Formats: sequence, structure tokens, C-alpha cells
Amino acid sequence: MAAIRAGGHIIGNHGYSHRDGFKTGLQEYLDDADRAAQFTSSFLFRPPYGRLKPLQYIEIRKKYRIFLWDIMPYDFDKTLSPEKSLAILKKKIRPGSLIVFHDTCHSSATEILGKFIASAISEGYGFDIPPEAKQPC
Repeated sequence: MAAIRAGGHIIGNHGYSHRDGFKTGLQEYLDDADRAAQFTSSFLFRPPYGRLKPLQYIEIRKKYRIFLWDIMPYDFDKTLSPEKSLAILKKKIRPGSLIVFHDTCHSSATEILGKFIASAISEGYGFDIPPEAKQPC
């Protein structure tokens, strides 16, 4: 992680144990996020599974800016071909999209990312970090 930080990248909080907010109590969820905070470098939080209960949301946003994605290409799913993941991306992209990719060993992200970026750019899209992610709350 030091190399990632040294490269100027942001490491957001995604929880320590990938807890599903709908299946986890408030204090357990908050404790899990706090445990993960020692490994992150930012004020950003992306809830695992994209799910939070209302009280979890209220408490988490006191420390973090919450980011949710709107496109999931299922790059982690071993049963889905890279071509299908790429098709999902091409079909669902829209201005302002936040796309979630995974860094698991069986993710197709590295295989499709270049193709997706080239396709999106040819359609007139660009890529940037949202302004609100560049500064603390």
C-alpha cells in the first residue's frame, strides 16, 4: 500500500471484513470500518455490496464521504465471460458513471479495462476523479 500512496493514489475505505450492511448491526459495521481505516489514506468510503442501513449511513457519513457505484460489470464472477462484462460496461455507461472493478485473482478487469477505456473515449467519454473526491469534507 505504501507504493500505491507514494504514487499519489487514494486508498478509500471499503471495510475490513466486507460486511453486508443489511446483515450487520450498527456497531459491528462501524467497528469494521474503523478497523479498515488504518490501511486507507482517505476520507472516502464505498460500502461493501453498495448497501447501508439508514443509521449506518448517518454514522459513516460523519467520518467519510460515501461513494456508491452505478455500474457493476461483474468482473469478479468466474461464470461471466470477459466479453459479457465488457458488454455490460458499454451498455450502461453514462455521463458521471462510477464503475466498480475488483482486484481479485480471477477478475477480468485487467483483460477488459483497456478495451473499455478505448471504446468509451471513442464515444466521447473522459475519465477523472470527481471533484468532491479530491478534497476532504
